[in-house]
Amino acid sequence: MKNYLFLLVAVLPACKSSEAADSTPCDPGASDLAKHLDAANGIGMDLTDPKTQPAIDGAKAGLEGKRYAFKNCHFDSQGTDTVSFAPTTSSSAILDCVMAGGEAGNKAFRQAAMKLDDQDKMKLDVSGVVKQHGTRLALTECTITPHL
Repeated sequence: MKNYLFLLVAVLPACKSSEAADSTPCDPGASDLAKHLDAANGIGMDLTDPKTQPAIDGAKAGLEGKRYAFKNCHFDSQGTDTVSFAPTTSSSAILDCVMAGGEAGNKAFRQAAMKLDDQDKMKLDVSGVVKQHGTRLALTECTITPHL
């Protein structure tokens, strides 16, 4: 039994380190994605100008279906099926993340976050895929792991 436990301990860190290797720091990664999504959704652009649509199409190119993973993000808010996060506590770049599993996914995130001793110091590891959500491109199918 001791050998079995030793093996388990040796395998778990390897899994976590490979997950971390696939993630990028939330700042500047999430800031860059927020800007890219704003451009792809035409936010802040004059939609009556015919030159705007090519800019939107250019911003959308290669974005849909791309997977992103960020580590050490800051919690902003949550809704029915979304959790919003920011790269830093003072950042104006807020990303909405549509949770995998919808309301149930959001509930699981909330329960995990409430188990943390100091929620003010909570960080989030976020993973999701950019897809069409309603009328806009958004980060969807999100899994979010809260930690200190």
